Amino acid sequence: IPLAVALALHLAKLGVRARAWHNIVCAAYQTDRPRFRHSLGAFLSGTGVGACVPARAGQLVRLGLMRSRVSRSSFPGLVSTLVVESVFDAALTALIVIAVLIVAGPGAVGGGSIPGPLGQHPVIAGLAAVATTLAACGLALQRRARIRSLLRDARIGLAVFAQPVRYLREVASWQALGCALRVGSTYWFLVAFHVPASVHTALLVIAVQLVVGVVPLTPGGAGTQQAMLVAVLAPTTTSTVLGFGIGTQVSTLLADLLLGGVSLILMTG
Repeated sequence: IPLAVALALHLAKLGVRARAWHNIVCAAYQTDRPRFRHSLGAFLSGTGVGACVPARAGQLVRLGLMRSRVSRSSFPGLVSTLVVESVFDAALTALIVIAVLIVAGPGAVGGGSIPGPLGQHPVIAGLAAVATTLAACGLALQRRARIRSLLRDARIGLAVFAQPVRYLREVASWQALGCALRVGSTYWFLVAFHVPASVHTALLVIAVQLVVGVVPLTPGGAGTQQAMLVAVLAPTTTSTVLGFGIGTQVSTLLADLLLGGVSLILMTG
């Protein structure tokens, strides 16, 4: 029963986040508004692909499907709708990181050092960064006309920011509801896999998922996420934490694949 409740809340979260993105697209293309079922289908299709393919491939699928449903849309404009969607998540991630640093104390980062080649060869790393920046600036000057055209299209997707009240009512409020559903889903996953459950523990798990999701080297952060959960949920036995991490990821993966596959078939025939 707890597993069923957790999956139901997870699916509700996907629907709520799809609604937020739908409102962003509608604000950008008011004369050619897509239907919510098209936005939901594209969102779920992208989620299903992203569950098994790394490097945000699911977002490309989502944009491609929506591009075929909104005739006046452009790829840069739709990409900028993802930027609008990510603002709330970025703010949430920053708040969680600040909260973790406050709880951990000032010594948490005081003795840290930059690992790897960047820390061992700072001069070479700095020169490489300068050379890369200069090369990017030179390329931008050569392609400035094309870049201006792309920026003009991209501004369309940011239209909802010009109406702060609408953004708060139709985007941020839905994303906040999605965040609450995510906390509830994580809580019931903890209960289902016999990990001591609390809102605090659920927030720690979500913090790990957000950090791992910043650089999606593997689908859903598989492997990295479980390793971090073992460290974060240290009082609980390793086997129980691994069971929770793997079980939760497999459950949501299967749900995302099922919904994504059905949505992809319905939208593409």
